Amino acid sequence: MSDTSGFDTTKRDGSSHVKTPSKSHYILSADDSERERLNMQHRMLVRATGNRLILPSISLNHADRILDSGTGTGAWILDVIEHVPSSVTLQGIDISSSFFPNHDDRIVSRGNIDFSVGSITNLPEHWSAGFALVNQRCLVTALQVHEWEAAIGEVFRALRPRGWVQFVELGIFISGPVTEKQWSLTQALYSSRGLLNNCEKHIPKMLHDAGFVDLQVEEYMIPLGSWAGQVGIESRDDMVMTFRNVKKHVLDGGGFGFVQSEEEYDAAVDSMREEWDTIDGSHIILHVFYAQKPL
Repeated sequence: MSDTSGFDTTKRDGSSHVKTPSKSHYILSADDSERERLNMQHRMLVRATGNRLILPSISLNHADRILDSGTGTGAWILDVIEHVPSSVTLQGIDISSSFFPNHDDRIVSRGNIDFSVGSITNLPEHWSAGFALVNQRCLVTALQVHEWEAAIGEVFRALRPRGWVQFVELGIFISGPVTEKQWSLTQALYSSRGLLNNCEKHIPKMLHDAGFVDLQVEEYMIPLGSWAGQVGIESRDDMVMTFRNVKKHVLDGGGFGFVQSEEEYDAAVDSMREEWDTIDGSHIILHVFYAQKPL
């Protein structure tokens, strides 16, 4: 996400108009490795929630619209189109169009899916009361502390009465001392960038303060490491890629008292990976929230 009000609509043919956000606090890269990681993350999140793409119990009408906030590669949209009526319109938004799947045959053939470049903290005015569902996942690495309330307020505005929002965020890592140290380093990085540490602890109150009702909270354990078989290996690899992709920001911050060089950082991540493989029960907590906009 971004702290700018710029907004850019990207059509399925890749063309665009209006301005693109010029500043972002997102701490992960925008290269092919991040595209791969985002798709891997999507599979991990869906698997953890029992293959539920839409979390609240909702009946979609033929003219309904769905918004995917922080859409990234559009992986959630590409999956959810198989489970909603073909007449339902889907809209993705992100701070960058780098990963938009505009030329995917599933997007082109359906015809009612668009991707826009812009900030969830400042949605277009004409989107007010326009969506039946808003999906948002893993934006702890993107939204600054003050942006969370703005983003949730914008989601509330964009939803129609009785519409639903669903948030999915990753929480704390549970393993051994190497993981604990790496997680402390990551939290120091978040704080240095003005991001909201432990956002899962704050989301319920922010949803309530924005006016949402019927809040439901769920937690899931995502296993990390080869001890958990292929599921643990895939989740481990996604998380390791996440830590590697923030290395530049850690080093730019001087290592925050935890590491002093690129080699030391790489060795720490390697040790954490080994720890997950050798400590049975290593996992990360997945937090799920969904709530409704009242009449």
